[in-house]
Amino acid sequence: MRWDGVSNGPTAERLGRSAMFGLPVAYLRFTLQAQAGGRLPSYVGSALRGSLAAAYKRTVCVVEHRDCPRCHLRTVCTYPIIFEPPPRPDVPLLSAEGVPPAYVLRPPRVRDWRHLVPRPIRPGQTWTFDLLLFGSTIAQFPLVLYAAHRAFQGGLGSRRVPFCIQQVLQIHPRRHRTRLLFWDHPTPSYRNPHPVILRPPRRTRPVERLRIRFVTPLRLKQGGRYRFDARLDTLMAALLRRLSRLGLLYGTGPVEEYRDLLAVARQVRTVRQDLAWVDWTRYSGRQATVMQLGGWVGEIEFEGPLTPLWGWLRLGEIVHVGKNAAFGLGQYVIRKGL
Repeated sequence: MRWDGVSNGPTAERLGRSAMFGLPVAYLRFTLQAQAGGRLPSYVGSALRGSLAAAYKRTVCVVEHRDCPRCHLRTVCTYPIIFEPPPRPDVPLLSAEGVPPAYVLRPPRVRDWRHLVPRPIRPGQTWTFDLLLFGSTIAQFPLVLYAAHRAFQGGLGSRRVPFCIQQVLQIHPRRHRTRLLFWDHPTPSYRNPHPVILRPPRRTRPVERLRIRFVTPLRLKQGGRYRFDARLDTLMAALLRRLSRLGLLYGTGPVEEYRDLLAVARQVRTVRQDLAWVDWTRYSGRQATVMQLGGWVGEIEFEGPLTPLWGWLRLGEIVHVGKNAAFGLGQYVIRKGL
């Protein structure tokens, strides 16, 4: 079966590749080496975010009270811009759902979200995580790198397992090319990343069926509650809102084709789903409280006029979707033509 997209509306080609939307990104891969043995949480996203943010704040903060909301430097300090962006009630798109941070963390994947067990670490063991920086924050890479050194030397997790940074690579998000940014041997050296502009990639062949696998919990709110009706238009609405907010803050602007893309997504049907709700607990040092962050993991399969949506869904693979995307939730991978 073939679909022709939205009748009497924009062409699939124009919807699938926006001439306006662009989001500068630096996709960084850190390789760490353990300086001692110990254990880390099964999912390290919260520990990475907490340690890195705290070390960055210690690096750049120059006031005694350390309280960002009442600081007279908050509009120029890079800490809140990256990690705790202030509210923007003057912008409707940002006042409704908050201001997204200028980064995404991607820790090592969890094998089974239904059975979370601590991650054993041996002395000398290496592992990697990814960090994406958006927009003007890419220029802060030297400070981010310095803060990361301080954070990881101080240790990760409740048992404070110390690490050193062996190297940092910049990865092209689409062409899979790499560029060495930092190396520790024989002499520590670094260079700055080059921003890459994210745009929805063009699809030359029709896409009529695809499968999406959520590898970290998807947290979407519908009607004030965390739930997901397994519809593509629900997922696309959340993704396009996130891309629009990121584009408005750190790129060229929001997604102009928002309504037309949702009209296409409503024609797509769900043909199979294998989703499960999983609960994940994290401790927030900033809020001094334990938080429950449940979400959906598993697979869902769609069929319909997917060609115009393909490029935007591919962007979502990079920037994630839903709540708490900054420390790695809402990550998914796509398979097509099943």
